[in-house]
Amino acid sequence: MCQPSAWATATNVQSTGSHPHPHLYIDSAGVAELKAAIGSTHSLIWTQVVSWADQQLSAPTPEVLEGDFRRIGERIPYVAICHLLTGEKRYSECAINTMLAITACEHWGNNRDIEAAHLLYGLALGYDWLYDALSPSQRESIRNKITLQGMRLHASCGRVQPLLNNHHFVELVALGAASFAHMPGPLLSNWNAFCTSLEELCESVHPPLNNHTVVKLSALGIAAMALAPDAPSSEWTSFVNREFEKAMQYFGEDGMSCEGISYWSYSVEYMLKYFAAADP
Repeated sequence: MCQPSAWATATNVQSTGSHPHPHLYIDSAGVAELKAAIGSTHSLIWTQVVSWADQQLSAPTPEVLEGDFRRIGERIPYVAICHLLTGEKRYSECAINTMLAITACEHWGNNRDIEAAHLLYGLALGYDWLYDALSPSQRESIRNKITLQGMRLHASCGRVQPLLNNHHFVELVALGAASFAHMPGPLLSNWNAFCTSLEELCESVHPPLNNHTVVKLSALGIAAMALAPDAPSSEWTSFVNREFEKAMQYFGEDGMSCEGISYWSYSVEYMLKYFAAADP
């Protein structure tokens, strides 16, 4: 799988000085171009974006974030882009209220898995896109929360995956099924060695190419670019680049992922979100 051209530009994010807002994916000139495009070439896509954003205007944000709360993070970019392109306050109010609500939550689930990553991605992107609509105190609160959750996510990257995840379930089921298949008949000569190796695999760190790691790295990278050049954005950017380079080595030559098509599409979506933001 080809490496993107984003490494060098992403590596230099911290040295480019203070960014105007917005700058993630789109700048003020890009906003003007997109405003024209949604009335012509991008009208179909725009209709779909507005339809989904409108459904979010009355969606609540819980005071305690538990379970799968990824959709809350995904809400912010939709309503934020609608504000950028229409200027309608109902969209900025929805986005800002959501951002302030999740900022007020002390913990985002366990603070270290993909649910927290989705919130960090949405909060960082909302901070950049709605910077001018935020008050100074709101900017400070949101920036501090991005920093805190980014530090938590950064600390968790590379840790052993928790026992409750799909990889371990599949591996353990395979081990159990194979055990039943060979009982009570004679064991294969290398059966004990096979069981030992699979048990060790279940307890080890999964390779860098898994959807949890990729989503977390992408969110951390976007957060770094949203905060740049403030600390610790440079440390996060360097870390994300190194880890993504490792992950890319686990793709097959044809781009195949060991996780199958569903998780491949999820992982590549978030890889591209980071690469596109890092590429000038």
